[in-house]
Amino acid sequence: MQPGNATLVLFLSCVVFLPPTRSSSQADLGLCSQVYLMHQYCTRQKINNIPEDDFVSSRSGVRVGKAGPPGPPGRRGEAAVINYTKIFAKMEQKFGDIKLEFDKKSLMYDEMAEQTKRNQILIEELQKNMIQTTIVDCQTVKPEYAKSTDEKGGVYDIFRNNKRYEVYCDLTTDDGGWIVFQRRQDGSENFYRTWNDYAKGFGNKTGEFWLGLDALHALTLNGEYELRIDLLDKEGNTAYAKYSTFSVGGKSTNYAMNVGSYSGSAGDSMAYHNGMPFSTRDQDNDKWSLHCGDFTRGGWWFKSCMHSHLNGNYNGEGDSRAGPAGLYWHHWKGSGHSLGGTEMMFRKSD
Repeated sequence: MQPGNATLVLFLSCVVFLPPTRSSSQADLGLCSQVYLMHQYCTRQKINNIPEDDFVSSRSGVRVGKAGPPGPPGRRGEAAVINYTKIFAKMEQKFGDIKLEFDKKSLMYDEMAEQTKRNQILIEELQKNMIQTTIVDCQTVKPEYAKSTDEKGGVYDIFRNNKRYEVYCDLTTDDGGWIVFQRRQDGSENFYRTWNDYAKGFGNKTGEFWLGLDALHALTLNGEYELRIDLLDKEGNTAYAKYSTFSVGGKSTNYAMNVGSYSGSAGDSMAYHNGMPFSTRDQDNDKWSLHCGDFTRGGWWFKSCMHSHLNGNYNGEGDSRAGPAGLYWHHWKGSGHSLGGTEMMFRKSD
């Protein structure tokens, strides 16, 4: 609608909707006249021809009156209710979730740390085993690998053909390097044993023991070895016998023993037994008509019966028909003297 038309409509509204009362008609017609005159003025000024930009800029200069007084305050709303219990419950749940995740991570890290320790131990064991597999006799043992030690040597593991043997190494006698395979010292171990016992070995490596015929065969199978026998009587006197070569055959030979030339201070009481198989209380391989091993209460390389027997009853008990009982070495003490101690050992020859 154009401005002039709007004014005209406003003017007509004034006329049409005038109240019918006579007292106010003059004032109302005067008002309508003013409206009409305003319309005429605006028309003469050609307000419709004013450019849009000028019209907008002219409005920007219009002064704004003061704001009227504030209206009355509205109805007061209800106070907000904060449920701290739910807030704390959510916070507690969140903290619980965080702690659970932390515990999981912590457990995982602990397990990783433990696995790392186990791996390190395994690596160290593998390294140790790799080093130890190079130890083949008492001439190559290392002190740090000793299972136990004493003033003369100690107990070690040695390896032959991928098999482990626990042995006592004498590291001091006659320049050391000896594998001890028999020891008698106090009668604490029973040597009146069966064939199987003598084959597998028995006793305590730090006390009285027999290494075993199977081990003797395996450890003397390849190479040249020498034998040394140390003797002790019950008065404390000592003597020894050495043999230039020493070996023990396999089970098919009944663990036959072979020794070479003799040297020492005890006399040669092993030459008589050279080449003889082993006999025990339950297996008779000697040349006597009776049973040397049963009569003398021990296992040995009997012939008919003996010049030596270091595995007899410690206290000298036995049937005298087989010869002197006890720990016997004919060429040192002769009959009727059971020795107080013996050690039999071998090492690789130079």
